[in-house]
Amino acid sequence: MKIKCPECELAYNVPEDKIGDQPRKMRCKNCDTIFTIARRTSIIPSGYKQFNVEQSLPDEFSFLKEATQKNKAIDPDTLAEEPAGRPSPPMAVVHPATPSAPPAADVAPAPPDNRVADRSTPTPAQALAPETPAAPAPTPTPTRQSPPPPANDPYGSSSPAWEQQQPLDLGAFQVTQAVPQNQQTGKIVGGIAALVILFFVFVAFRNGWDLSLPNLADQVAFAFSSGSYEALPEETESIETTISNRRLLAGADNRGFLIVEGEVFNNAAASRSHVVLRGRLFDKHNDVRGETKAPCGRSLDDAQVKTLQKGSLNGHYRPGGELYNCALKANGAGAYQLIFDDLPLDYDSSFTVEVQAVLARYPGAS
Repeated sequence: MKIKCPECELAYNVPEDKIGDQPRKMRCKNCDTIFTIARRTSIIPSGYKQFNVEQSLPDEFSFLKEATQKNKAIDPDTLAEEPAGRPSPPMAVVHPATPSAPPAADVAPAPPDNRVADRSTPTPAQALAPETPAAPAPTPTPTRQSPPPPANDPYGSSSPAWEQQQPLDLGAFQVTQAVPQNQQTGKIVGGIAALVILFFVFVAFRNGWDLSLPNLADQVAFAFSSGSYEALPEETESIETTISNRRLLAGADNRGFLIVEGEVFNNAAASRSHVVLRGRLFDKHNDVRGETKAPCGRSLDDAQVKTLQKGSLNGHYRPGGELYNCALKANGAGAYQLIFDDLPLDYDSSFTVEVQAVLARYPGAS
C-alpha cells in the first residue's frame, strides 16, 4: 500500500498486513511527523452501527434527545398567555366560618388568662384575614452530564486500542521512487534522441554548417580533430583529388621530404583556373602535424627536391613572381605534386595525408 506523508510528501510502500482494518499511526522517517491512516474498504467492520432516522444519535448523546422531547411537551399557548419573567399576583384564600360560633355581641369576653393561648385554632379575625401564599420552591436546574465513553469505537473494536499503539516507524520500509515503465522508456528514448541531435549539431558547427552525406565520415573525423574549419570558395566544391603515390626522400643536409602525387578532377560543366591544392599531414591521433600548398600542373624531379633550401619551395610555384596558373577544363583532369619539406621527427607510416582544392576561379574572373 502506498502511503505519503502529509507534511513532506515522501512516499512509502507499506505492506497491508501492517495496517489492518483499524486506523494506524505512522511516523515519517524524513520529518518525524506522526499521522493516522485507515485502509478504505467496502466491507463494513464488525460492531459498526448503522443509525436510521428514528435513532439519529448514538447512546452517549441520549440526554440531548430527552431534552428535545421535554421542550416539545410544553404547551406553546400557555407560554403565550404568561409573559416570561413576570410573577403571578398573590391570591387570597377565604376560610369558611364556624356555624356553632355565637355572634360577637352576645358573647362575654373571656377573663384574662396567663396560660399560653392555643395557636392551633385560628381566631375569627385571623380566619377572615387574607393568607399570604408561600413562595414557590425554586425549580432545580438540570445539570448536563458528560457523555459516557463509547462502548465501541466506529471501527468495531471493543476499545480504541489503536490510539494507544506506538506509531509505526516508516524508516524500515522502502521509499517508492519507481517510475512507470512507459515513462522510463520515454525518458531513455528522449535522452538518446537529444544526444544524437547534439552530436550532429556539433559536427555541423565544426564543418561550417555544411554537412554532406557522402563526406559525412570525413566531416565527423574532422569535427573531433584539432583542425579548424575553413570556409572554401564556391568554385572549389566541384573539384576532387586522388592520391596515387607517396614516398620519402632524404635531402643533402639530412632533411626529410615527403612527396605526394596524384590527380585532380573538375566535375563542373565549366572550366576552372588558378587551382591551388593544399595537403595536410595527420598523425594517428588525427592532429595536424604538417601543411603545404601548391598549384596543380607543377612538379619537380627528385634531384631538384634534394637541392631545395628551406623556405625556397614557394618561389618554385611563382615563376616571375606570379603564382602559376593551373587551369582545368570542364569535366577535365590534371596532375599535381605536393612536397612536405618540414616533416615531424616522429613521422611514420601511421601518418595520413589529406589533399583538397582551396582556391579556384572561373575563367576571366580577377
